[in-house]
Amino acid sequence: MALQTEKVLSIVIPTYNMEDYLDRCLSSLLIDKHLEDLEVWVVNDGSTDRSKAIAEAYTKRYAGIFFLIDKPNGNYGSCINAALPVARGRYVKILDADDRFETANLARLVETLRTIDVDLVMTDLIKDYTDGHHKEEHLSLPAGRILPFDEICHEPSVRNLWMHNVTYRTRNLQEMGYRQAEGISYTDQQWIFAPLSTVRTAYYLNLTVYRYLLGREGQTVGKSHTNRNFHHNVVCTNNMLLQWKTLPPCSEAVKGLLNYKLLRRLRLIYRTYLLRQHDFDNPYLIDLDEKLQALHPQMYEACGRLLMSKPLFCVRFIRLWRQNHRSRRLHWLVTLYGLLH
Repeated sequence: MALQTEKVLSIVIPTYNMEDYLDRCLSSLLIDKHLEDLEVWVVNDGSTDRSKAIAEAYTKRYAGIFFLIDKPNGNYGSCINAALPVARGRYVKILDADDRFETANLARLVETLRTIDVDLVMTDLIKDYTDGHHKEEHLSLPAGRILPFDEICHEPSVRNLWMHNVTYRTRNLQEMGYRQAEGISYTDQQWIFAPLSTVRTAYYLNLTVYRYLLGREGQTVGKSHTNRNFHHNVVCTNNMLLQWKTLPPCSEAVKGLLNYKLLRRLRLIYRTYLLRQHDFDNPYLIDLDEKLQALHPQMYEACGRLLMSKPLFCVRFIRLWRQNHRSRRLHWLVTLYGLLH
């Protein structure tokens, strides 16, 4: 069937071995009104379970709404890269296959998207925990009107956006040639970085649209996966540094937002390797530090000034580490830091 020339909302669902969750995810998209305005791309990332068959059933039952991209495994970013060039919705939103949307509120989001013309729409989320409890998280922004992005990008709600909160104008991402790093986890952080450089107008719809599942065994945000694959954060951040060098022109306010997000990620990485793992010679960290100095000297200097635990323990660990990875003073202070925290 030929694709409809334009939809209102494209939803991209990266999928790898999600047979236990995918049907629930896809059924949450079956809105009563304006279903034809949706375009759902299920990107099967080399699954070895029934995920592909589940997706195919939806493409047959809801032809013209649900579509399947079947590809070899390339991890999360490769799924975004496969779907974004073919997305035909005026807006695009990501949904993980083990999560779902609040169906009634998705319908209200689509209704809103039909009537507004902005670069970014922000909505709220619900965290669903496997022990059965739920937590709603709401942004603190003026709702129901178009907002100049320059005027709100200093707000904590915008600085701390999750990928679950955002819906972008598709054309912005396609025209900037947006791509995510492939073959690694945690690239969702890129989704709330470089695309923000294209945002001039925003709209906050105070509805809980996204339901984010937490506590599932094998989840990438789980402790065991995070510890085993923490270096993926470094690879992703290297990619963000490269993106920062080639961003489209944007205001100083938006640059400030992106620098804030980048500095926060860098602080996490340095803190993890130096203060938690005591891995002073980690090759990923050394490579990141060298790239940072070459690509973003101002950020490099800002990291050197960071205090990891102020005011209790005012030590600039990154600067000390750069001076000498193996200095006794550095090792002694890191040990003392561990005793105090």
